[in-house]
Amino acid sequence: MYNHINVTFNPRDVENRGELGEVLQVLKTIFEGYEVQPQLWLPVMNGLVRPGDHLDGIPNHLLNHMSGGLENLVVDIGILGEFHQHPLLYVLGVTDIPNRYTNTLSDERIVESMRLLYHEYTIQRKEQMTQGEIG
Repeated sequence: MYNHINVTFNPRDVENRGELGEVLQVLKTIFEGYEVQPQLWLPVMNGLVRPGDHLDGIPNHLLNHMSGGLENLVVDIGILGEFHQHPLLYVLGVTDIPNRYTNTLSDERIVESMRLLYHEYTIQRKEQMTQGEIG
């Protein structure tokens, strides 16, 4: 199921060639598990934190995520929206980038992408709510 994810203590392990699609599937599996057995999955869900530093345009209570990476890659996984009202699960990532510790452009682009995702998410939620009122 997760052929390219090799969980080890060493994130630089050469066998760890995770693909974004597989990471999204892991997140989806965790979220679905949380819906069925919240107490079992609560520690994992608590690992997705609400941003301590406010991301302009995204209310803190509607974003639970985890970001990180290495010097040449960045990944952000998370959930936009309320868990019980059509949340959007997402995985963003970039690889082969300039050193993140001296060049923050890639991290800034991830934040920009998160804002764009949130904007599209709010448009879709409004459409869903309007259709629900009509139908």
